[in-house]
Amino acid sequence: MSSLHRIVKENMYKLKTTLGSSFYGQLTDIPVTTRVSNFNSPRRLFRVLPDSILQVGDTFEDPNGRIFLVADHGDQFLKGKHLYTHYKLFGMTDIAAIGREGVKTRDPVSKQLVEGQPVWTQGIWIAFEIRSSGSDNLGQTVKRQQIITGYPIVEGDLIQVMNNPKKAVVERVDQQLGVYIGQIEYE
Repeated sequence: MSSLHRIVKENMYKLKTTLGSSFYGQLTDIPVTTRVSNFNSPRRLFRVLPDSILQVGDTFEDPNGRIFLVADHGDQFLKGKHLYTHYKLFGMTDIAAIGREGVKTRDPVSKQLVEGQPVWTQGIWIAFEIRSSGSDNLGQTVKRQQIITGYPIVEGDLIQVMNNPKKAVVERVDQQLGVYIGQIEYE
């Protein structure tokens, strides 16, 4: 390891992913470009050495007990040498179960296709954010929410936060910076 990497590593925290793998990393301050009117959690930047096991989509706990989702942000080079890998961090707010449509079967009597029960995956870290608010056709206020996760969600998935009986349906999904952003609507 070069002397530069040794010095850099001395200024990094030893952290663990939520799956238990250890790595070193350095949290940076919140950028001052965050607008006052944006009430979503601020995005932090994170840097690791190039040989780190950390990957886009991983979640980890920082020294203060906060859980972050790792998103792509780029690499830093100096004179052709790869110094760091930079990530953008999304603060996670909840643990959820994600339900995906089960296998359809044919009813033996009616011969019609019958929806299968959702297959649930438990323990998925997500962040809820207010995307916008507006009015529906009847003039009622509607808050549009989105979730951010490292789990590969698809349209039609059900989202249920632990200890909350309400379920939401994923209406639209975008993959940005290597993570999944889903617009949701409550049933």
